[in-house]
Formats: sequence, C-alpha cells, structure tokens
Amino acid sequence: YVYKAGEGEIDVAYYEYDDDYYIIDLYIYDSFVEGGNTGNALTLTSSNLNLGNYPSSTAKATVDGIEFEYSNVGDYGHGIQFKANKGQIYNKTALEGITGASFTCTNGTGSKAISDAITIQVADNSTFNKALSYTIDIVKGQTSYYAEFDGEFQFIKISNSCSNALYFESIAIHTFGTSGGGVAAKYVDEMISAKDYGLPSSDSGIYDVNFAAQNVKVKAINDLGDYKDGCPTIGSPKVLVVPVEFSDVKASSKGYTIDAIKNAFLPKNSTNASLPYYSVADYFALSSYGSLNISFDVIDSWFQPANASSYYLSKKITYGDEELDGGDQVIIDEVLQYLDGQGYDLSSYDTDSNGYIDAIVLINTLEIDSSEDAPIMQWAYRYFNYYVDDSGDYYEYDGVAANDYLWASYQFLLEDDEGYDSGDPTNTYTFIHEFSHVLGADDYYDTAYVDHPLEGHDVMDASKADHNPYTKFVYGWIKNSKLIVTDSSVSVELNAFEKDGETILLANNFDPTLGIFQEYYIVTYYNNTKINGNDCGLFVDPGVVVYHINACLANDNSEGDDYYYVYNTNTDPSDEDYGTVANLIEFVKNGKGFVYKTNDTLGEVVDDFGDNLGYTFKIDSMDEQKVSITFTKQ
Repeated sequence: YVYKAGEGEIDVAYYEYDDDYYIIDLYIYDSFVEGGNTGNALTLTSSNLNLGNYPSSTAKATVDGIEFEYSNVGDYGHGIQFKANKGQIYNKTALEGITGASFTCTNGTGSKAISDAITIQVADNSTFNKALSYTIDIVKGQTSYYAEFDGEFQFIKISNSCSNALYFESIAIHTFGTSGGGVAAKYVDEMISAKDYGLPSSDSGIYDVNFAAQNVKVKAINDLGDYKDGCPTIGSPKVLVVPVEFSDVKASSKGYTIDAIKNAFLPKNSTNASLPYYSVADYFALSSYGSLNISFDVIDSWFQPANASSYYLSKKITYGDEELDGGDQVIIDEVLQYLDGQGYDLSSYDTDSNGYIDAIVLINTLEIDSSEDAPIMQWAYRYFNYYVDDSGDYYEYDGVAANDYLWASYQFLLEDDEGYDSGDPTNTYTFIHEFSHVLGADDYYDTAYVDHPLEGHDVMDASKADHNPYTKFVYGWIKNSKLIVTDSSVSVELNAFEKDGETILLANNFDPTLGIFQEYYIVTYYNNTKINGNDCGLFVDPGVVVYHINACLANDNSEGDDYYYVYNTNTDPSDEDYGTVANLIEFVKNGKGFVYKTNDTLGEVVDDFGDNLGYTFKIDSMDEQKVSITFTKQ
C-alpha cells in the first residue's frame, strides 16, 4: 500500500543471503505535499500568483491569506518562470513555522554548474535581517528539489541565481515539520548579513563610513579556533627570523648566506627599486601607508637542529586525539630552547603582551618539492603551533609560547621564471605573501584552479603587486571610506589608491555596525605607481577598478567559546573541501576586462542575493592624481 499525499509512504526491502540469514530494510517517508494549504503546506502556482508577463516593478498576490511579493517572475506557458539571475518571491505576511520548501520544475532547466542555484533565505522578520541562507544546485533534467531548514521561521525569500530562466510547476512552503521529496538543499551557514537593512542617510548623498566603529573584531581569521591573536598589523612589532640549516643540508654547500636573508627582510632605501627588490619590511611599510613598520630580528648564525632532515620530515606529534606532521614545530621548540639558553629575552617578541610570540619566521636549507606526496616541510606556508606537553599546555620560555609561524625554503629567494636557482637571492614575493597570511589575509586565488576572481592581480593571488582595499580594511590600514547613498546622482573625486588608500563604496544594503564584514562593492583608482608600478604594472594602464566583496560573518563555537569567521572564500565551489558558492573578493568586469577608463560606465551588476545593485557610474575625467566619477541611483 502506497500512502497518498499528506499521509506518508512506507517501503520494505527483503534480502536473503546464502540461506543463512535475512535482512529487512524499512524506509518511512513523509510524502511530497501537493495543493493549497492542505497538510500544513502552502503551495504557490502560476494561477494563484496571478502571473502574467515579467513585472517591471514588484507585484503582489494573496495566497491562502498570505501576501506575497515578486519581481522578474511571470508565466509564458511554462508555469512559474523566474528570469535568469533575477527572479524572486517572498512573503510580506508572516507565515508561522516555515520548516522547508519543495520545488517541482516544469522542465529541468539550468546547467550542471554548481553556481547555478536556487537561493533561499528564511528569517523571523520581513527585512530578513540575520537570515539563514540555503542553496539548491540546479541540475539539467532534474525536476524535484527540497530544502529543509534548521528551525522554524516566519518569512521566506526564494531567488533565482541561475544563468538560465527557471520554470516551476509549483513551489510548496512547508510548515511545522512537513517535508518534501527530491534532493536536499546544501546548507550554507548562518551569516550575519545586512540584507534588506537599507542604506544610511546623508543630505550630501555620501555617507562617511568609519570602520573603527564596527562591533566585530577587525582581524578576519578563518582559523580562529587555533589563532592566538598573532602579529599586530599596526605599529612596530618585533619579529624573530631564524635561519635553519640541517647537518645533512648545509648552507655553505649551497652558497646560502645570512646576509641574503637580512637583505630580504630588513629595511633599505627602496625608492627606485622594483618590487622584486623590496624587502619584506619595506613592502609592508609602503603598502600600509606607514601604519606597519616591522622590526625583523634576523639571528646572526645558522641554527642547526639536533637531528638530520629525514628525522623531521617524518616526525609526528600528538595533539589531543590527532597525530599530526610536526617536525617543523619540534624545530621551533629546539630554537626557543637554544635562544633562551643564549640569553635572548623571548618575551620581547610578544609585542601585544598576550603570552604568545607575535610570529616566528624560519628560513630553511631544504630544497623545494611541490609534488603532492612531498612532506609539507618542503614548501612555504604559515601555520599554527600544536606542539604541547602531556598536559596539553604549550612549552613556555620567558613566559611566552610559540603559536603563529612561517616556514619557507631559502630557495624562494632564488625564484625566477625558470625555477628556483637564479643565483640572485633577491626575490621576496613568497616571503611577503606568506607573511601576509601571518597578518591575517586569506588566499585569493582559486585553489581548485577553475575560477580566477582576481586574475592574478593581487599579492594574495599571484604573490605580486599591492594588497587590495579589502585586505587593507582587514589590517586596519584604511579606516574610512565613502558610501554612496544618493537618491539621484552625485559626483565624487577619488584620489589614486597608491597615495592614501582612498575608496568609495557601493551597496544595496549597509549596516554600519558590521563594518567591512558584509556585502558591498569597492571603487578605487589605480595609477600604477609605487608597489603596483615598475616591474609589476599588473593593471597595465591607470584606471578605475571595482571589487565585489562578500565578507559576511558567521559564528561558531569552539570548546564552549563563541567566535566569528568570514564565511566566503575565493576557492571554487567545485573544491568540496574548501569551496563556497560566493567569492570573498572578485573583480567586477566589463566587456573590456576589469579596468574602467574615462567615459566608461558601470553596467548592470547583481549582488549575491540576486538583487540589482542600486547604482551605476560614469567616469568623467582622470589624471595622474585623481579621478572624477558621477554615481547615479537606478
């Protein structure tokens, strides 16, 4: 007996194995609920929504006493049709206890790309403030989909983020525990969003944003469970740099010198130098507009670990219930023991006095080996120290412990287009990139190597060029910006970014208390000087560049402590281990690329909620110092 809609369904499977034993599998399902509000589900159809052509503005319909609004949704003979990348439906009257939604497609339109999706938001308020967000990936040929929500809600918004139009025979909104059939939604996460918050007001049409006023911590680290508030991004932190040679890989046999390491890290006059010759200290002083002046303390002699390199390459350490690769962390402990015995005051490397050394940099004599099965010690990376005693406590010296560190081969100094043996130890790209991780920046290249959000035009993408405005917001190097809030149009002059980090923000919604941690667009003007000039010149010609940022936060709990993290990354969603549907940062491109010049205009732009960006612009004039732009409300 197969139960009818609203009753449930039971399947029994019976198996016999070798005449010895039997297995019975019993499957019990809640059924897909069809029609009206029967069985605690409210079903939307083309008929009860009174659909015609796509409405040019928001249209309304009342279904079973619940008022719905929709835009870019119509019926051309295929049922409920969402316009590509635009259609959305949401309820304006509260519907108590929303727990899920089912979708029956008229035909399975949509590509196989994971970026093609139905986006669903649920919340307890009609502004969708602090909404939960879910996605259902649309697969060509599939006709049934279901999303189950983590809780009960009163408001739901359904948007099409597919590159093609979507056609639904019906959409059922389930309440109080009813469920549906098809493929379950991918749970995105609880993100703190300014969606439908609106924009602040200002008589001038420009709102002065002060990032220092935000309610969340400035330094955005995705590994907060391991992070111990490492190297400060402002001021003059003192950072320990240790040259490490192994008894079986001697520096002298390779021609490696401590002087070259000092040249790579310590300040020097770089006024006329191209980027490959910037020291790490010079780079950060210039990129930060003088806000960060790192005092690197390079040890004057090579430190030699107690064992040959093979011992550390295979060394495991125990952390809780895990066994981890930890040869490098054992070396760090040996280094600290040695320096403590030599009279070093290791507490002087804890600039913020939090009990942890701000950062340790170890430059080793191992050869670079990037093959997948090579030990991790033979690459360059920033990581956290897990080397603890039997009680789970860090080993302390002078009252401080190691946490944040950078490990890299000397060979990176010799990197050129041919490999890692140029003979000229002046390439600091990798050290700058990895120390930027120490300061808190994420990688902006796609680790699945599918998408290219920044096209290599950032130090956290291809290890060249300057930091982008968002990273400088995170570091606290830029504390202010101007948000366009005019209801008509306004003209603004914008200094070259290289001069003082001046930026303009565009957004559909902006909550000042969230600061940089929400969705918005950054408009900036590059003139290809300083770090972006000389041998870098990544932007080729001066011009305006627009970044799309979705730095919405989510919160989590680690060992009883609540913490925040930035949900999105630039890793393509096809990388199942790390990918997110939306990018953290990406260029807004036009038909010619991503650089806008005089008389160029910003065209139609859609945010990650499927809403058209409320503003466009036209570049009126541009010289070496500044650009004039007129912004217009659409």
